[in-house]
Amino acid sequence: MRETAGRGYDGGWGQYALAREDTLLPIPDHLPSDQAAIIPHAVSAPYAAIVDTGAVRPAQAVGIWGAGGLGAHGIRLARLVGAAPVIAVDPLSSAHERALLFGADHALDPMAGDFAEAVREATAGRGIDVTFDFAGVGAAHAQATTVLGPNGVLVLAGLTPEPVTVAHSIDFCFSVRQIPGHYGSEPEHVEQLVGLTAAGRIDLGPSVRAHVPLAEAADAVARLEKKMETRSASCSPPEQEGRWPTHPTRRVRSGQRPTTVRGPTAPVRRHPAHCRAPPTR
Repeated sequence: MRETAGRGYDGGWGQYALAREDTLLPIPDHLPSDQAAIIPHAVSAPYAAIVDTGAVRPAQAVGIWGAGGLGAHGIRLARLVGAAPVIAVDPLSSAHERALLFGADHALDPMAGDFAEAVREATAGRGIDVTFDFAGVGAAHAQATTVLGPNGVLVLAGLTPEPVTVAHSIDFCFSVRQIPGHYGSEPEHVEQLVGLTAAGRIDLGPSVRAHVPLAEAADAVARLEKKMETRSASCSPPEQEGRWPTHPTRRVRSGQRPTTVRGPTAPVRRHPAHCRAPPTR
């Protein structure tokens, strides 16, 4: 994987930059530059995880743990390749709203006492074919393995130093399940996404929350850090390592289709590791 300016090396906010010809990609005139700018990594990383590492096929059930920046795009991309149903898993009610906006069929709270039953109901009892951890949380790893169907795959796309734990390894092996790791994307993924976005197959407009002049970049970063600190300040540790407290079930509607949302009906305090800010560029 080639690194990009501002991520792998300095220069992402430079007014001018030198680059080799083979590192550049032409952008169609009708593709907004703000949408093109977020394709490397923010969109290409979940895209590569879904189409290559997870090799998602049409009609497969997909689970997305963590509906933040990477996860929200993962939801949209899973829907693009024909996954059904697409199940978003996140403890934040605001993340449920974002997940449904980005195309999830179901938004579930991992702390709900009937979480496993909700997955069985959403997948007609077969379990999830491919799960993606974009949250980078050890408890998410463990939970995702428990709802995989036969030949199911858990793709570790969220980076964390926490260990990967398989509760029932014999059943895991008998069911021929797998846990591959994933990191970043390749140049061809970025090129494919530019083509898909330019052709109108992907709408990245909702991912752009604000436009900030380069001179105010430092202030914008400070605002993002403050937002993350505010979210973390309202969080508390889980009741037990690898587990979440339980909450009741509620149902809402997304557009014209009934959508299940499992989780609290009022705000609750959560572990900082489970808090994710909405995609902001």
